[in-house]
Amino acid sequence: MLRPPPGCQLPPLPTATQDQAHHPRGKPRVRNDSHTGEPARRPRGGHADRPHRRGRRPAGADHVVVWSGGGFEDRIKELTGGEGADVVYDGGGTPTFRSSQLSLRAHGVHAYYGPIMGIPTFTPMDLPNSILLSYPVVHDHVRTREALVEHTGEIFDMILAGTLTPRIGRRYALKDAAQAHADIASRTTTGKLLLLP
Repeated sequence: MLRPPPGCQLPPLPTATQDQAHHPRGKPRVRNDSHTGEPARRPRGGHADRPHRRGRRPAGADHVVVWSGGGFEDRIKELTGGEGADVVYDGGGTPTFRSSQLSLRAHGVHAYYGPIMGIPTFTPMDLPNSILLSYPVVHDHVRTREALVEHTGEIFDMILAGTLTPRIGRRYALKDAAQAHADIASRTTTGKLLLLP
């Protein structure tokens, strides 16, 4: 969805892995990968994953890997012929942090957006294979009102065209926000979780 600066050509990313694809932002990310032609490998977590396995295929995932708290790097390497993924979108927090990095090819990108699930500790020397670690924040990429309107319009165009289908997983009263957080952490949810006033 976000474009590089004028004159900057970025190579296509042939392999994308997303931890916690059932994170409230998960399904659109899967759909965006599918929309751009990137093969998508989705590590899944824990024992309650059958709904997630069913939900990722229609969302554009080529493979769904079931894991429990980490340790999925060997399967990702197997699916990529030993190379590793080009990029990992990691919303899984501390439990997925190290496995996400070990799933990457040399010079791969670890896009970490999962502090809601825990903040890992590490030193730069812990990063394997000369990977790049990024903490993508929306307002750093969409810096003006005009850019926000443009990108939001692109998202709504995709929804209208049927290439992106938002999924509402559950709705909670605002007073039940703690339960919504607990449900995300339990990995029993798919789609967006909405807090209603």
